[in-house]
Amino acid sequence: MEAVDASLVEVEEPETPQEPQPPSPPRSNGGADVASQLRAWKERGARIEQLLAKKNAKMQEMEETENKLKRLLAMAKRSIDNSKQELTEKDETIQKLRDELVKSQQARHSWFVDASTRDPRQLLHKVAHGNLLWCLVEYANESEFDDSKELAWHCFRTEEEIQAYANRASGEPLTLPDFSMTPYEVERVKKGLKEEIDRVQEEFRRYRVRSEITRKQKDAEIRKMSMNVMAKQTEQISETDLSGELQLSKAQIRRLTKAQTEAEERESDWRRKFEKLMKDYEKLSGTMGETVLAMEWRERYEQSVREKQELEKKMEELKLMTSGVFGNGSDNGNGDLQSLRQEFALY
Repeated sequence: MEAVDASLVEVEEPETPQEPQPPSPPRSNGGADVASQLRAWKERGARIEQLLAKKNAKMQEMEETENKLKRLLAMAKRSIDNSKQELTEKDETIQKLRDELVKSQQARHSWFVDASTRDPRQLLHKVAHGNLLWCLVEYANESEFDDSKELAWHCFRTEEEIQAYANRASGEPLTLPDFSMTPYEVERVKKGLKEEIDRVQEEFRRYRVRSEITRKQKDAEIRKMSMNVMAKQTEQISETDLSGELQLSKAQIRRLTKAQTEAEERESDWRRKFEKLMKDYEKLSGTMGETVLAMEWRERYEQSVREKQELEKKMEELKLMTSGVFGNGSDNGNGDLQSLRQEFALY
């Protein structure tokens, strides 16, 4: 450390320029050269002042360099102290981990349960393998303020041994878990659920196509009914009260527009339900299988079918209502809804 300090502090000092001796007054050789000698003497004095200014600037620069080196030395000392402290902390951590490893090796449990085995808090899983029954046990904490969980596998020969070990738990009796499925059973269940999901998805796709066709048909029927209504109103304008007929036609147009809007809202609702069903499908495909979600999907599909049937019934009622308002006139009118609106605007 002293060698480092000496190397950091050691600085090559520049040679200090020697101060020139003050010039002696020029000797008087006569009145003619007195002025030239005086000017030469003043020039020498000016050069001496410049040299002194440079010397002072150099000394100030050396002082600044020395201060910088002192700061660097202090920083190096602090860095070394911090490194020593970090090394000490790391050594303590390593020693602590070694102690914990030794304790863990000493406290390593045996597979079979005996009197030294810690009491269980709960039994999480039960698996049958060969002639033994394996249980994943969560141990009870020795301190009630300790929230950590310690898990371990133990093997038993019979269900009675598992029950006897579970009875050692303090408080409420433990419930023994059911046998976990084997990998083959899990794959079989996943395959069955995937086939069911594919079937429901195909049914929903067909339903969506049928609903789209039905919606387009209903839209065409609504447009046709609107055109017929406008044609009938055009024929009756000259024979009936224009003001009352205009209000009646506007009300009819609003009802038809409202019915079309409701149909579009139904379609949007179906689309939202389909997106929700797709999200449920993604959830279901990422798990071992949730049959409850599949049943909910089926119920939503049946509810959508019922809503579609109700909508068709309302459309039939709307057609009957339109026929009742305007009588049994001709259905092949050539009026157009847009032209009728323009006539109403001119009126």
